[in-house]
Amino acid sequence: MTEKSWPNFRVLRADEVECRVATCTEKGVSLLLYKDARCDMILLDETVGPTNWQRKHSRDNANCEVSIWDPEKCQWITKEDTGTESNTEAQKGLASDSFKRACFNWGIGRELYTSPFIQVAKENCDIYEKGKDPRTGKTIYGCRTRFSVGDMVVSDNHVITYLTIIANGREVFGFGKKAGTKFPVCSVCGGDVVPVKKRDGTLWQPPEIVEYSKHQHGKIMCAACLKKAAKEAKEEKQAALVM
Repeated sequence: MTEKSWPNFRVLRADEVECRVATCTEKGVSLLLYKDARCDMILLDETVGPTNWQRKHSRDNANCEVSIWDPEKCQWITKEDTGTESNTEAQKGLASDSFKRACFNWGIGRELYTSPFIQVAKENCDIYEKGKDPRTGKTIYGCRTRFSVGDMVVSDNHVITYLTIIANGREVFGFGKKAGTKFPVCSVCGGDVVPVKKRDGTLWQPPEIVEYSKHQHGKIMCAACLKKAAKEAKEEKQAALVM
């Protein structure tokens, strides 16, 4: 099988990617993107054909080999990886995880590794107290909100360039600029008013930046120009105090 004809797995669609809560505090949650084993099986069937791939587990499901038939070499080409147990149904979860990791080695869903840091503020999710950590005495928090990927764009080199997360029917997280999307224009530098990451990891969205800049300066400004204006105002104030 030549390099050109070797299986070229397409990037995942937004509806094939799922979200799970990675960390949860009283301030909100951080999310991780993942694919399930069914997604891997669908892409293998779709790309190489149901009879041209196989999987094999060993070490009590800890390891999984995913093999694809190479008709030019007349042999199976195998890639292997190790998984970890899930909190429920340990053996089943271990087999599924090792299979998904082996499929990552084949390039299926590898773009998920380029996901931005996803943080959703408490205002956009249902946070509750689960109890106390017996070791530290600190409060443990949980989240009842279900999150999903609204839209996702992946570049030709398999990098996520645009991502939105939906909860309760509305967007609660956004990243990047989608082709064809028109952002407000900064009246100072002429550039787009794009989302920027704040110190707490959340994104300062264009509508919020526009509202703030209009309130503070009476005109539309991007985050970079706002920062520059704040620095200049601080320097002028310090200079006035010296005089």
